[in-house]
Amino acid sequence: MKIALKLLLLTLLLMGCARPEPKSGTTRNLAGTWVCVLDVPDHPHAETTTVVGADGHYSTHAKVTISNLSNRVWTADLEGTLEIKDGILVDTVTKDSQHTSLPRTLRAHVVRMNDNELVVKCEGRENESILRKQE
Repeated sequence: MKIALKLLLLTLLLMGCARPEPKSGTTRNLAGTWVCVLDVPDHPHAETTTVVGADGHYSTHAKVTISNLSNRVWTADLEGTLEIKDGILVDTVTKDSQHTSLPRTLRAHVVRMNDNELVVKCEGRENESILRKQE
């Protein structure tokens, strides 16, 4: 279950973008609804939907399916703020339905970003997370 939670948190951090990000903090480009689907071999399947306001406040619903004999499904709802600062996506989680320690701050390097896609990578991780903006 801890792996699933780490994967979920990684997914939330991994919101990335095809032009360089400004060096100063910005939330304007993050506003909208973002969907991320992670299918990494030997890890749970994860799907997140994150709605980000113009001020950077967000709410996320995550669903993680643990594919074993039980195909157990785990969900979480989170709230907080997102900001891109010096090429780093900073996620400050203020509410978590799984009752983990709060507040907490997570960081991911923005690999690239455009109007429809955000690609981020957490330190120590091989895979990038790709978030796609929904119309």
